[in-house]
Order: sequence, then structure tokens, then C-alpha cells
Amino acid sequence: MAYVDHTFSITDEDDEDAAFEGTFIAHNRFPLKEVSYSLLLFISATLFLILGLVLLLHAHHKPQGLVFTLFACGLFFLGFYYTRRAYYAYKGYKNFTFANIPAV
Repeated sequence: MAYVDHTFSITDEDDEDAAFEGTFIAHNRFPLKEVSYSLLLFISATLFLILGLVLLLHAHHKPQGLVFTLFACGLFFLGFYYTRRAYYAYKGYKNFTFANIPAV
């Protein structure tokens, strides 16, 4: 059997665990401001989307309807994304925590 010196090993699992120990602190508080902001963003985007589609259907308001619809689509995707992340963190899905929701 050959002698292997593990003193200068790069892939030592013990060193990796020790390097990241204590650098991440998870606060288990409910982020009320962040969740309410994401819900407000989602609801306002839905209302803007409805308003944009109504304006788009009228013949003399097409440019305003197009602007509202495009703006609402961007807000809707952001609001849906953050609301979904907050919901999954609330339900306790794997890899979803309240610490991953960006602060307001």
C-alpha cells in the first residue's frame, strides 16, 4: 500500500466545513415589509395589465394601451416571482427561505 500525504490536500472536506462555519446567520422572522411589497407589486401589476388591455381594445387609445400593457407585463413578472418565492418559503419548500427574499 502506498503512503499518501493528506497534509496539503485541496479537497479536504473538513477544511471546507470549517471555512464556512459561522458566516451565514439565518433570521427566522417573517419579512412583513418584503412580502407586502411583493403582494402590492403583484396586485398593482394585475390592475395595470387589465387597464392596459382595456385601453388597447379602444381604437383611439392604442398607444397608451400598449405602454400600459408593456409596463404591466414587467411589473407582473417581478411581482409574481417574489410572491411565489415568499409563498414557497412560507410553505417550507426545500431551498426557499425568507432570508432569500431581498430586503426593501
